[in-house]
Amino acid sequence: MVWQRIAFGVVPLLVSVHGADLPPACTGETCSTPDEEENDGSSLLALSARAGEGQMITSLLEKVDLLQELITSMKAENEDLKARVKSFEDVFTISGNTVTTSSDFVVKGANLYVKADGGVKGNVVIGQLHNVTYATNSLVAGVQNTIAADAVSVTGGKHNQATALGSHISGGYGNQASGSWTTALGGRGNKANETYATVAGRSNVAMAESAIALGGWMNVASGSMSSVTGGYRNVASGARSAACGGWGLTASGDQSSVTGGIRGVASGKYSSISGGDDATASGDGASVTGGQTCTATGRHSSVTGGYLNVASAFAAVVSGGHLNTASGSYTTVSGGRNGNATTNHATVLGGYQNNATNTGAVVVGGTGNLASGAWSVLLGGKGRSVTGTYSVGGVTLLQAPEEPSSLVQISDHDATPSPSEVDDITDMEQQLEEDEAELEAEDEQEQQEEDK
Repeated sequence: MVWQRIAFGVVPLLVSVHGADLPPACTGETCSTPDEEENDGSSLLALSARAGEGQMITSLLEKVDLLQELITSMKAENEDLKARVKSFEDVFTISGNTVTTSSDFVVKGANLYVKADGGVKGNVVIGQLHNVTYATNSLVAGVQNTIAADAVSVTGGKHNQATALGSHISGGYGNQASGSWTTALGGRGNKANETYATVAGRSNVAMAESAIALGGWMNVASGSMSSVTGGYRNVASGARSAACGGWGLTASGDQSSVTGGIRGVASGKYSSISGGDDATASGDGASVTGGQTCTATGRHSSVTGGYLNVASAFAAVVSGGHLNTASGSYTTVSGGRNGNATTNHATVLGGYQNNATNTGAVVVGGTGNLASGAWSVLLGGKGRSVTGTYSVGGVTLLQAPEEPSSLVQISDHDATPSPSEVDDITDMEQQLEEDEAELEAEDEQEQQEEDK
């Protein structure tokens, strides 16, 4: 040590100053022998030199004392640092670039900042077996999740993958957010593949920009800004289309919608289906509301319930009933069975096997009636017909109404159904029974699938 070396050099000097080399003391009036007087000058010089050495030694000793105090203080500080390092080593383990601790870490009244440096790392990882190799400025929690882009997050769950810029998964199992700024809100096996897409539920896919598939099972939102909400195996493939609930629904027309029911298809632009089974709205602006196997193929046509009804012309309407057809523009068939309005503005209101086959013709109720005259009207009955323009019932107006003398020609048909009509009725009833049996079988099969 420094202070020890200094001490070893100082001791001989002390001995020399206080030893036998000093001049003898003077007594009385004489203080030296003649021989000694000859050496007085040199002795005084030596003594003066040794006195200077003594002052220097005293100064050195004072400095040694200060050094000893400093060393003692440094030893104490060193022991304190050793204790602190040991306590740090007891809590933290450093291996390469990794610091590990098994103690709680508390940040109180401050922020915890984690950021990438030069495009590398900067992630917060919570849980086990995560893959963060290609992630920066990101967050992952849960177990065995993957983050592989900048500014992504997985906040729980297992086997989830957020692999595009700004993508997010809020838990669940096996979900994927592979489009930029996409979101998977839990569930299982869901995929958000395109920019701004959102998905939840089970095995649902949002595969177009801003598409949404929320809830249900095995649904697909593949149209831009389309949405599927709940249900099973539903598809919204048209731009801004929507499928909600139900089973096997398809909204393939732009801005089309299908709400509930089974196997409904809305393929026309801004067409819609509300419930029912096997409904089809293929005309632009067409709509089907309930019923079974109803079809609206004309632009702005509509079928409201019933079974096997068809509205196939512009603005045609069928309201309920069975096997009714409105095939002329602006035609209407309301209720009944096997009613047909085939020409523009024709109307059939109820009944069975009634037909309005000319412009503006109307049949109201009855069975097997025919209004084939333009703007004619037939009110009830069976097997009756009106053929003249503006005719009413069985009376034909040959001239203007103000000439009553011209009212002639009454046409009456036999009220008894022909054998062919009876056969038709029987066939229809049999077909209806078969269809109902098929429906019951399908319902039973669906129930069995649900039970499984």
